[in-house]
Amino acid sequence: MKFEIVLTEGAIKYNYLNLRGHLAKFANKHIGTDDMRTKGQPLKLDLGGGEIFETDVCGKHQRFRTRSAMRVLNVRNKLKPGDSLIVEKYTEDHWKVYRS
Repeated sequence: MKFEIVLTEGAIKYNYLNLRGHLAKFANKHIGTDDMRTKGQPLKLDLGGGEIFETDVCGKHQRFRTRSAMRVLNVRNKLKPGDSLIVEKYTEDHWKVYRS
């Protein structure tokens, strides 16, 4: 399973990947609360090139909690508003994100 996310200026500036409309694709165990009292179990987020981050999904904001992964993608790909990223599921606990 995979889906495409079109990036906004805010997503690039603040290093997040908006997962709205796609939250149900993630196992409930990986979804945490916004206040971090209840973090989801980490999943692996593979960015290619040997870079793998562990993160959960913030349920309220519907994005990966670890923003440093998005920062790496921004720097590596010089992303701009309107560019797209693909989020692809390998296993329930292992996802890959790459430029479309």
